[in-house]
Amino acid sequence: MKRNLLKTAIAFCVVGAGLGSLYGQEGYKAPLAESVSPVTMADDAELDNMVFPTSEWQTFADVSWYSDAVNEFTLTTEAQLADLSKLVKEGNSFSGKTISLGNDLDLGEHLWTAIGYTYRTPFFGNFDGKHHTIKNLKVYRGDNGDFLGLFGYYASGNLKDLTIDGGMVRGKDTAGVLVGNFTSGATMSNCHIKNGKLLGVYDPNYTTSAFNVGLLCGSVTSSSVVDYCSAEGVIKGFQQVGGLVGSPWNKAVIKNSYFKGKVIGAYFVGGLVGFSTFAFSPNSEVLIEDCYAMAEVMGAEHVGGFYGGLQVGKIKNSYSVSTVDGASGTVGGFVGSIGGGGILENAHFNKTVAPMSGYGDAPAPGVGLMGHTTEAMKVQSFLDLLNNNRTPEKWKFESGVNEGYPVIYDAATMGVSEIKKPDQVSIYPTVAKDKLYLSDKAQTYTYQVLDVTGRVLKSGKTNASVEVGDLNRGVYLLKLENGQGYTVHKFMKD
Repeated sequence: MKRNLLKTAIAFCVVGAGLGSLYGQEGYKAPLAESVSPVTMADDAELDNMVFPTSEWQTFADVSWYSDAVNEFTLTTEAQLADLSKLVKEGNSFSGKTISLGNDLDLGEHLWTAIGYTYRTPFFGNFDGKHHTIKNLKVYRGDNGDFLGLFGYYASGNLKDLTIDGGMVRGKDTAGVLVGNFTSGATMSNCHIKNGKLLGVYDPNYTTSAFNVGLLCGSVTSSSVVDYCSAEGVIKGFQQVGGLVGSPWNKAVIKNSYFKGKVIGAYFVGGLVGFSTFAFSPNSEVLIEDCYAMAEVMGAEHVGGFYGGLQVGKIKNSYSVSTVDGASGTVGGFVGSIGGGGILENAHFNKTVAPMSGYGDAPAPGVGLMGHTTEAMKVQSFLDLLNNNRTPEKWKFESGVNEGYPVIYDAATMGVSEIKKPDQVSIYPTVAKDKLYLSDKAQTYTYQVLDVTGRVLKSGKTNASVEVGDLNRGVYLLKLENGQGYTVHKFMKD
């Protein structure tokens, strides 16, 4: 049954104020949209058949690295990272401290306990992935588990330069592969999910289950910022389900980011974001800017290729190339429903793959939304629309990348926190078939080969050359670091 969004907002004001007493930890989560009816959702064997270990990483935690007197730590083993989770669960918030990764890690052997297990034991520190990858994260603490991910409750700190490849998460709500709830002015940059799987377990007898789920973050709230991040994979939940973020709220900002994959849900389901609603303070709108979604989106009501339900907030300079399958009229190629506080400004969707209206409910005044054919979204005039007369330009075309659709201009530096001008070393040839050669062979460099979205494809050490013959044709980045600084070089693989 189709619902009036004004009634939804009123329902939130009544219900949301008492969430803490009604649902325990829910008072510390992004608010629920509305009371909803049970529905049957699409099955997904890839998610329904996930298998998790029974042993837990905290049993094998290495406590030897930590000292109260030290503020900066570099962790190099899975057992050390497990001890970080254990220390935070025991009440050490790590406020004012910084954790860095010194190696790629593989967490596939045991179950992971989120760093910041509940709202009572949040992580307040900084976490620098140093462009490393954590593989095979597995998070499951029963079908009633919440605050799930590598981090459960992350508040105030800075999280950057980290990739999770092959993460699997299953639980009740407020779940992401990277973070369950990202809040209180926290900042995230250059973080990426590859091959992610997340299942929010839905109980038809308890319709507040399986909400606030996103492959990157379940919720982003209270002036927190997500910048230059991405997620690729499959996610399923019941309510407020987004490919990247389930529920942004109260001055949350998401920019320069994208999702690719499959999103399954019932209510408020979107290719990038599920739902955002009113906050109780003034000027509390959500901002989504320079983002895109390339998804297969399935739901019942308030279903959109980019956004499920936008009650309050602004979406700017963004596009969707998503198929959309919904059961009601509140289904749109770009956004399922728009409330009186929702603004679309220079928003676009592919009407070839989503042959329907761009929005499900009647739009708010001044909605700036356009539908385009596939061909029209791969030409200069569309790029000009996205860039919107800005200098420098934000979007560009990159040959052989993103199926011919625009990419974020600075996406070529995703995963690279700063680019320094090359002065001591250069590479040749810049169009390579098998190898890249270094001009400076007197010292050894640590290298990373990245794609234009900043994902690390290979890494190692060299003082002479880097093998690139196994790469597909396209544009890549080579990062070289020698302990005194680093340079980043662009090259093409022939």
